[in-house]
Order: sequence, then C-alpha cells, then structure tokens
Amino acid sequence: MLQEYRFSGEDGIQMLDSDSISLNNSNLEPSVQLPANFYVQHWNDYAVKLSRVLASFLLSPEDIKSQVSGGRSTIPVSSVYGELSIKWFIRALLMVFPCIRACSKQNELPSHLRIFVYTLQHYVIFAFRKVLVLSPTLLDVFRAEGVWDLIFSENFFYFRRVSAKCFREYCQHDEVSPWNLGIYSSSDNIGSQLYGSELDILQIEVISFVEFAATLNDSSHNLPECSVLLDALEQSACNPEIAGVVVKSLLRILQLSAEKTFSSLKTLDAIPRVLKVACILAQESERPGNPNTYSESNVEEVPAQSFDRTWYKSMETSLELFREYLLLTDDAKSSVLHSSTSIDCLFELFWEKRLRNHVLTHILDLMKITPISEEDQKAKLYLCSKYLESFTHVKEREKNFAELSIDLLVEMREMLFTDQVYYQDLFRDGECFLHVVSLLNGTLDEENGVKLVLNVLKTLTCLLASNDISKDAFRALVGKGYHTLRSLLLEFCQWQPSEGLLNALLDMLVDGSFDIKASPVIKSSDSLRHYGLNVFLQLLKDSISNRASCVRAGMLNFLLDWFSQEEKDSAILKIAQLIQVTGGHSISGKDIRKIFALLRSEKVGARQQYCALLLTSILSMLNEKGPTAFFDLNGNDSVSSMARFVSN
Repeated sequence: MLQEYRFSGEDGIQMLDSDSISLNNSNLEPSVQLPANFYVQHWNDYAVKLSRVLASFLLSPEDIKSQVSGGRSTIPVSSVYGELSIKWFIRALLMVFPCIRACSKQNELPSHLRIFVYTLQHYVIFAFRKVLVLSPTLLDVFRAEGVWDLIFSENFFYFRRVSAKCFREYCQHDEVSPWNLGIYSSSDNIGSQLYGSELDILQIEVISFVEFAATLNDSSHNLPECSVLLDALEQSACNPEIAGVVVKSLLRILQLSAEKTFSSLKTLDAIPRVLKVACILAQESERPGNPNTYSESNVEEVPAQSFDRTWYKSMETSLELFREYLLLTDDAKSSVLHSSTSIDCLFELFWEKRLRNHVLTHILDLMKITPISEEDQKAKLYLCSKYLESFTHVKEREKNFAELSIDLLVEMREMLFTDQVYYQDLFRDGECFLHVVSLLNGTLDEENGVKLVLNVLKTLTCLLASNDISKDAFRALVGKGYHTLRSLLLEFCQWQPSEGLLNALLDMLVDGSFDIKASPVIKSSDSLRHYGLNVFLQLLKDSISNRASCVRAGMLNFLLDWFSQEEKDSAILKIAQLIQVTGGHSISGKDIRKIFALLRSEKVGARQQYCALLLTSILSMLNEKGPTAFFDLNGNDSVSSMARFVSN
C-alpha cells in the first residue's frame, strides 16, 4: 500500500522515486513541469506531519515543536495515562516498522520510504527522551516494554543509513528538526563526530539517549542500558567510529554514575568484553586497506590518515574506560586480575606501539597487587607467566627487539627491589630463567648487544641473589659451571668484552655489587683481562669457600687448557698463579697428569720459563699448609651439617 501510494489532487505531487519523477515530468508540457525539489519538499512535510501525529500520543504539540529538553509539560497527565501511552506507542512501532520493511525490494527501500522511516526514527527518539525528562520514573515502563530491544534492532540502530544526498535534501526542507544536537550530545566528542562524518546520526542519537537514561538519578541501577551498549559495542567491533562513540558513552556513564555503573559492568563482565573489542580494532587496523573495510559507497572518501586516527582513538578510549574502572575500588583490580581473558587482551594490546606504555603501566600495577588468597596467587602466576612469555614474542614481533627487551628487564628488577624474595619465587615459578636467557639467542649490533647482555646479567643477579632454590633451578637449566650461559655469552659477544660486562659478571658472582679496593683504571682489552685475572686471584686467596667453589666447577682444568693456548707472558704468569692457588686447595690425578703432559708438550716443554712456572706451581701445591678440615657454610644444608657434627 505504501509502495503504491501517490499524492493526488490539485497539487499533482508525486512520490520521490527518481525514476517516477523523470517519467512524469516527461509527460507534462514544459510550461507546467514541476521541479524535483517541489516533490521533495511536500513529501518531507508529509513525513514530518505523520511523525508528529504519532509523537502526540506521548507529548503535547508545544513540547514537540519546542525542542526544549527542560521545563514541564503544558498538559499535565496522570502517571497511569503515561504508562498506557508508552505501552501503546511501543507496540504500535513494533507493528509499523515491519510493515514498512515489507515494502523493500531485495532489502532496499525506495528513497521516499527511507526518508519517512528516517524522520519517524528521529521523532521517536526525541519523544522518548522528552518523556523521561518530564517523568524519569517511567524508565521502568520503557524497560518492561522492551524499548532497548526495539531501538537496538534493524528498525533503528542497525537500520541502513540514509545517503548523504537524501540527508542534505531532508535537512533543507524539514520545517522543524526533531533533534537538537546541542541538547542530545552529552558526551564530549559526539557533537563533533556528527558533523565530521555524517556517520549514522540516528545511531549517535540512540547512544546519547541510552546514556541519558543510564545516568538518571531516579533509577537505582542501569544494568539494561549498560547491557545494550556493550552488545552494540561488540556488534560494531569492526567499525571504529561507532565503537568509539559507544565506548565513550560507557566511559561517560561510569564517570557520572560511578557506583551503580561499576556494579552493572562487573555483573556483565564488561571489562573483558571491552578489551576484546579493543583487540579486534587493533587487528582490523593492521589489515591492508582497512580504510575501506567499513566504508560504503554513499560515504564520502576520507583520507587514510584520518581513518587511522579513528582506529587509534577508539582503542585509546577503551583503555580509558579500563583505567577508570580500575581506579574505582580495589575489588576492580582483583576482578581484572582473576580474568584470564582480560590479561590475554592486555598482552595482545601491548604489541600496539601507540598503546604500549599505557598497557604496560596497567600490567605492572596488576603485578604489584598483594595476594591474599591462593586464588590470587594463581592469578598472579598466570600474569607473571604472560609477562615472561613476552620475552620470547618480542623477538618474533619486533625487528629491533633489544630496546623493548631492556625495558621489560628493567621493570622486572624494579619489582624485585620492592619484595625480592616474593618476586624471586614468583618469577622462578613462571620459568623466568628460560625466558630471560633466551634473549641471548640472537644477533645484534655491538651497541645494542652490549646493553642487552648487561641487562640480562643484572636481572639474573637480582633473580639469584641470596636464594639457593633459585640458584639450583638456574644451575639445572644452564648446566654445571653455568656452561650454557657461558656458551651463549661467548657466541653473543663476538666483539671484544667490555668493563661493564666483566663488572656484571663479578656482580653476579657475589650476589650484588662487586667492589674491590684500589681497582685500577682499565684503558685497553689487555688491561681488562689483566684486571679480571687479578680480581679472581684476590677472590681465591681471601676465601677457602671460593677456592672450593672453583674446584667443584672444574676451574683447574680450564686454567690448564688456557695456559697451553695463551701467547702473552703477562697473562701466562697470572694463569700460573691461579693454577697454584686452585691446585693448592685440591687437585685430582687427572689434573696432575695434564700438568705433566704440558711439560712434555712441544709448546710448553720447549720454553724453559713456562716449565719453571708449572714446576713452581706444583712445588707450591705440595708445600700448601691449609686446615685439615673446615666448614664450607655456603647455605646448602649448612644447619643440618652442623647438627650432625655436634651430635657426633
């Protein structure tokens, strides 16, 4: 019926179909042909009148024309009439819109019907909002009648937008606009977005109306409003403009009505859903040609840079909502910590460079939560494991991974300084040694490589300091004598070693900051090696425990191999002194045979001074007078050893 409808009478007005306009114009004499704007104007006037008649069942004519959201109704009505009129109005709409959609051809409505639906939609939203302004208590009636199901349907929120051309024509001829952008745009950016893109103005009005309803003081909760906005956000995850407006509205609602909104968001498990949408936006923004993934032929072309800002702004607003939620109560942080989906999403967003600093701040804040239950500890372990896994992923995702890896290592050390024992245990349970040492598997330029190696060693020192359990776990990973670590360092540091590297290794050796009195100034690699040998010699001379540790690590065998290969006399002299001190503590038959083999070798045996050094070392070992017994209180079962001694 609507599709076949035509105006008739003296005006001779026909419908807006462009085909019918051109056809009818061709049948008229040139002198009596009517301009297309004439038909547009009359049809728009007719659509406005029909919409006003329907709206008059809820509002007085003065209220419809005024567009003033404040003030009182000029025709007071009873609350019973208000409830009944709302019920009838919504039920009427549920019948009208399906009838109109039945007139579509292949899901396409004729342009004149689209204009009519567009006009009706705006008047309906305007009327609903005005009713709540006049009587906020009627919100429960709206909810009971399923107003949000109606509005967030293909009849409203997901209705195919009116083309920019039709919209401009409509605005030119509309006698009184049913919406007031200054009134409706309660969110900061909504007004600018309306004019900036012509993107579904109706959708913006719907979101603004829901925001208004959700922040009414007369309502004790806003669960239905938050629920429909979250559903709309998920439905619009690939449309950054709509997603940005929806999440901005949720943020505004949380700011204006914090207590009831927090309760609603927690009940709806909102934060994981919002972060998931942010992840989808991040993924879609990286797709080739994403500026055209959601644009339609009736939307004017927008520069790619503008679209890129839109994607980023939507993701940034999602993180703003997340941050605002966390600041409300400690319970908010705990709920996020226990949500594995939220944690996974945060680490996925971590790889978005423009969001990285914000995301890392949130991750570190969550890692600093003090656990009060076993469940809290499990949640923190999962978070810690995800953090450590990022060391593996950083090499896959970042071309220059050293800088980001160093930042992550620095943050680890900061946490260790706050509570060393707790975080040592936490990181160890998360297999920290495997992930941290894996950073040395790669090739970097000298400058970045040195920085990364130093930070790896500093972090390992903090993880191992004064913790025998961690040392045992690390030793089980890298082998006796830290063989794997040594191999990785030698392979990674293909350039000349530096003073910083030596100091880092010495710090690791003493579980902290190594300091030796009157240390010389190092100016060359030879001096550096000489300095290192002197330091080691001093460490062995001053401590029986240190000599015992070197013997257990097989250092004497290593020194004998080095002695046979070294070319510089100054280094050979220091190596011989180390052999003498180490062998004086303990020497095996295998090492003795190796010394005699060196004396018979061509390189050592042919040079008298080298033979003299080895023979002097053997003589010194024989004359060494150490204690017949001593207690090596290295922390490994020291107390039980003493107890057994005392009992005997």
